[in-house]
Amino acid sequence: MRNVLITFVILILIVAGYLHFQPIADPAAPRPAESLAEEENEPAAPQDAASNDTNNPAADEKQLRQEAERYVSEIIEHEDNTVEVESADDFISRDEPIALLAGKQYETRTLNQLKEEMKPDAPLTIVRQQEQVEMTTTKELLTQSGGNLKTSVLVLDGGDVRETTIGEIIEQRDNAEAPISVIRETEHLEITTVSELMEDDSITADQSLKVIREPYRLQSTTINELLMGEEAVSENSIFYIRNITKDDIQGLWGIVHNGLVKNFASGIALRRGQKIRKYQVDIPTDADERLADQSSSFLGKMIDRKTHESFVYNYQKGKMGKSPDIIHPGQEIVLIGFTPEELYQIYEHFVTRSESRS
Repeated sequence: MRNVLITFVILILIVAGYLHFQPIADPAAPRPAESLAEEENEPAAPQDAASNDTNNPAADEKQLRQEAERYVSEIIEHEDNTVEVESADDFISRDEPIALLAGKQYETRTLNQLKEEMKPDAPLTIVRQQEQVEMTTTKELLTQSGGNLKTSVLVLDGGDVRETTIGEIIEQRDNAEAPISVIRETEHLEITTVSELMEDDSITADQSLKVIREPYRLQSTTINELLMGEEAVSENSIFYIRNITKDDIQGLWGIVHNGLVKNFASGIALRRGQKIRKYQVDIPTDADERLADQSSSFLGKMIDRKTHESFVYNYQKGKMGKSPDIIHPGQEIVLIGFTPEELYQIYEHFVTRSESRS
């Protein structure tokens, strides 16, 4: 037993001595070729993706295009899904309903006049004016005004009603999507008779009334129906529809320039959280005024082309025309077709020019 223990101790001493005299590996020393080859074949550590996009024009262009696509999809969305022809100033798809009054106009008559001119039980439509509080946003107000910053608005603020302008609201509010209470005067159409009006204590005999001499029937149409068979209408077409007013002294070119461009550009500014004037004044003024050859910049050429490609629909007579030189305020709408790609390019043009001036 003693001999076994001695032998075991000797073996331990031999192993310890061997390990003690082995050289310590130097990290800087050359390694075997097999080890280097294995490391070379290992995948590189992933880099921060964000660092690859820094100052990357391709990435910037992709992001800008995505912004443009989202913006265009937003401007053709409407809460009530119907555009009123008499206040039209919207981008719509080819299948969105356009509410028409079937060529009928309001008349202003007193109850005494109606008693003399109509039978007591004859049906008619009375237009009642009523104020109501509506929740909206600065962005929606600007769109509805066609980009006119001087448009007056009645705002309900802390129980008080004050009159202001859209421009002042924009300057006072940082968030274009924040809710704001405004007071609007709305029209309610009510089918009635002369005898029923005579029994209405809220109406006096000499009070002026807005009436239609028959039961009101709302009719509607779509771009697709109005322009049936026209090559300008494709499945993805987007139309700018605008009611012609007495202020459109520059004709269709002015409508496209002042209505479409400023409206479109103002929406871009709000979406990007920037000042409206940066887009609404600086860019359209020097980029789109006509030269002697009736064209100018990218936008100027597009506006000129769209002016001659536009359609004019007389909703009182039910007739379609295509003359940019003959328009009738108060009874016609302009229909201007765009492809989604054209609207993307307009968005990108505005943003690029704006950033180059910053």
